[in-house]
Parts: sequence; C-alpha cells; structure tokens
Amino acid sequence: MRKLVDLFRFQKEADLLDSTTYILKSFLAVATAYAVASRSDVISKDMISVLFGLMLTLEPVTLTGIRRGWDQMYATILGALSTAVIISIFGIHIITISLSVAFTLYVCLKINWREVSPVAIFTSIYMTQYVQLTGAGEPSILLTIQLRLMALGMGVIIAILFNLLFSFFSYRKMTYKRIAFLLKSIIAHMEKILDALKTNETSILEENQKEMAQTFNNIDWVYGFLRDIGEEKRIKSKIIGGTDEAMKALVEIVMDLRSICHLNYDINLRLLWDKETWPLMHDHQNEMFEKFEHLILRLKTLKKGFELKEKMNFSRKNAMKQYKIEDNKKLRILESLLEMETLVASLEYYMENYGDFGTENDSIENV
Repeated sequence: MRKLVDLFRFQKEADLLDSTTYILKSFLAVATAYAVASRSDVISKDMISVLFGLMLTLEPVTLTGIRRGWDQMYATILGALSTAVIISIFGIHIITISLSVAFTLYVCLKINWREVSPVAIFTSIYMTQYVQLTGAGEPSILLTIQLRLMALGMGVIIAILFNLLFSFFSYRKMTYKRIAFLLKSIIAHMEKILDALKTNETSILEENQKEMAQTFNNIDWVYGFLRDIGEEKRIKSKIIGGTDEAMKALVEIVMDLRSICHLNYDINLRLLWDKETWPLMHDHQNEMFEKFEHLILRLKTLKKGFELKEKMNFSRKNAMKQYKIEDNKKLRILESLLEMETLVASLEYYMENYGDFGTENDSIENV
C-alpha cells in the first residue's frame, strides 16, 4: 500500500513549489473559464485561445500573472498585424502562410534578438488557419483578430482573478517553501562535492557542474518572485501579513544563497580543472571534510526551519562572528568554505531576528 501511495506522491521539489495548489487552481480556473466562455456566442468559437491564454497566465504571484497576460496580448497583436499585412495583400496560400510565420519571426527578433514569442507565432498561424467569415460569407481579417483578442483577453482576466484569490492565503507559505527549495538544491550540490572528495570521482563533479546552472536560474526566479510579492504587499499588506523588514530579510537570504552557490561553483570548478588541487588537498583533507559536513548540517537545519515555518533560535554571537582567513597560503577551497561559513551565519542571524518567519512557540534548538 505504501508503494502505491509513493507512486502517486510528488517529489519533494514539486511539493516545495506548491504543485498541488497549482493543480487545484488550474482545475477551478479552467472550469470557470469554460463555463463563462461557453455562454458567449462569439468567444465560444475559440475556446482554445481562452484556455491556452488562461494556463499561460496562471502564476503564484498576481503581479507576475498580470505581466504574463500583458506579454501575451502584446505578442498576439504583434503576430496578428505581421500576418494581416501579408495575407491582406497576397491572400492565403502556401507561400503567404510560410512568409507570415517568417515575417513574424523577423519582427520578434528585431524587437528582442534573445527571444521569439511562441504566442506571436501561434497567432500568425491562427490568422491563416482560423479565418472568420462575415455575414456574407467573405473572409475577414478584422473579425479574426477581434475573436483572437477577445478569447485571449477573457482567459487572461479569469487567470488574474484566480491568481489574486489564491494569493490571499498562499503567499506567506510560498515564500518559505521557495527558499527551502533553494536550500535543498544547494545542499545537494555540497553533498556531491563532498562525495567526490571522498571517492576521487571527477564524474560526480562534472554532473554537479551542469546542475548548478539550473540552480542559479532558480535563485533568480525566486528573487523575482519575492520582489513581485513585495510590490503587491504595499497594496494588500493587511491581508498578506508580515512586515517590510521581514520581506527585505527574505530577499537578503536569497542573495546570500546565490553567493553560497557561487562559492560551491568555484570549489567544484577548481576541483574539476585544477590538477594541482588534488595532491595538495591531502594536507587539509580532514579539515575540509569537517567543514563541509558542518555546513551541510547547518543548512539542513535552516531548510527544516523554512519547511516548518518556525523561528530559529541561534546564538547571535555565533551568528555574527566573522571568520578570518589567517593563512593566505591555504587552498582557495578552504577560503571559499570559510567565506561560506560567514554567509550561513548571516542566514542564521536573519532566522533568529525576524519572528515573522514563523511562530515563536515552536522552535528548533541551537545548532
């Protein structure tokens, strides 16, 4: 029975990203959008745009969803106008369909060479394959654009409403879980480095190096997530709860985690590419193992605190201690570990001094 339950249970990472809540929100939003759109004789013709636009706009943070919705509307107008220019002059056939997509790609890359909007490309294809007819039975580019924008707009508006509704009772929980998610990734990287040191397996470091790139992306994503919540908090702070100081502390924690990840990356890279590191490492092997294990333990305790939304009781004196590098001839790896200790101490300080992170009655004992 337990194996059956484990088969359907989400992985820890998915749970920390509130996947269950996202699925529930999607279910309710899709049902609502379909029920509302089906009552409109016009919009019901394009249920795909309603539901597709809805799903692309569902976000944990309302402000992020509004931004995504606006991006979709902008991309739709871009794709529609680019295609309309071509098919209004040359009609719709194999050459103009291909040319419309190519021209839309050109316009997208001209505006931003780093990104091509899938929504703009979809709209370009939509304009040639889902042409609406007038009462006289003639193809109408204007009616096609109108239907696309109306259907998409309805999906976006309903998604924003659901983002707003769910944000009232999920914001504070989400902030803790997102940081616990980052801590889990960083701990995994440190454990792989320690494993590589103990086994002399460079293949572990190579795999770890590739995975760190995604961790940096996740840190940037969580940073943007917290910034958007901070912007919304000014509007509905009484409902969301918490203090500005606590929100600033959360942002500082994410920046410290980014620094720790950079140090992890530096250690991993030096072990992987510096041939002189491995022989010299034996002189400091026990010291490095001890520091890695101690840092991993402290980070795991922090992760547990964020998962349980508890206040951490660390000694302020230890938390604010600045570790000095007395021997400049030590390996750069040891220097990185010492710097990492200072950053972890900073995290512990935030956890100790901002009770808004959790309840004061339940706490984790001193590390």
